Amino acid sequence: MEKRLEEMTQIMTEKSKELAGKQLPPLDPEGKTLAKHKRETFDIVDTPVDPLR
Repeated sequence: MEKRLEEMTQIMTEKSKELAGKQLPPLDPEGKTLAKHKRETFDIVDTPVDPLR
């Protein structure tokens, strides 16, 4: 189990290094529409959640 956690840590570190130097591509009109809709909505969970878990 510990070996898998170490591997995941290494993967996440490499991925963050790859993304650190890059900028996000500009949004196209469809992406802007989706982003605007997402900004004005909230994710609502329909499943009851036990707060003590």
